[in-house]
Amino acid sequence: MLRILREKDTHSVFATNEIAGLLPSATVWSQKAAGMMAVPLSRTPRDYLIFFRKEEAKTVVWAGKPAKLVQVGPLGDRLTPRKSFEAWEETVRGQSRPWTTVERSLAESLRGACWRSSSA
Repeated sequence: MLRILREKDTHSVFATNEIAGLLPSATVWSQKAAGMMAVPLSRTPRDYLIFFRKEEAKTVVWAGKPAKLVQVGPLGDRLTPRKSFEAWEETVRGQSRPWTTVERSLAESLRGACWRSSSA
């Protein structure tokens, strides 16, 4: 994860609610750490204070299955009806609760305070 943060060359707070989107191998521990917020504490070397969030699985209800089924017929490819507006549920896993604007702002204030104290 530190390699990914260093590659991003970020000088500000970085937050994601889906670590596995950046690092696919993180899927195995997403129940304990699905989201993270990294606060750079210094310019060089790159030191970070990292906060983690556990997974919060959620169920999304769609008005019909979002994947469109295509059938090949005499007139070519055709979309098949999706059983009118029958509700279809999908459980989204591997994501944490998103980081709020206030949380990011507080982390940015912490970063600024650390950078000011390290340059003094």
